[in-house]
Amino acid sequence: MGNVVEFTYQLQTTHGKVIGSNTVKIEYYPSPPESTLQEGVPEGDLHPHIWTESKIFPGTERGFLFYIPKQYDSSETASLIVFQDGAPLC
Repeated sequence: MGNVVEFTYQLQTTHGKVIGSNTVKIEYYPSPPESTLQEGVPEGDLHPHIWTESKIFPGTERGFLFYIPKQYDSSETASLIVFQDGAPLC
């Protein structure tokens, strides 16, 4: 596989005694072009919020973000996508 790098490491004391070693494989996935800023594409805004009124799990907090594109026109119906991917509390 072209995106896997394998290397071996050792843990040593200050006197050089080996106290551990292992081989590790690390996968590398480059960021796709659409995840980077591109000239001519307007940047939107993120609006963080915290939801604290759960009736199912009282006392819990959920952080969520609204992304509003720069080209959003409030006179038209907006599309909505909901992701639940573990965003930290805002």
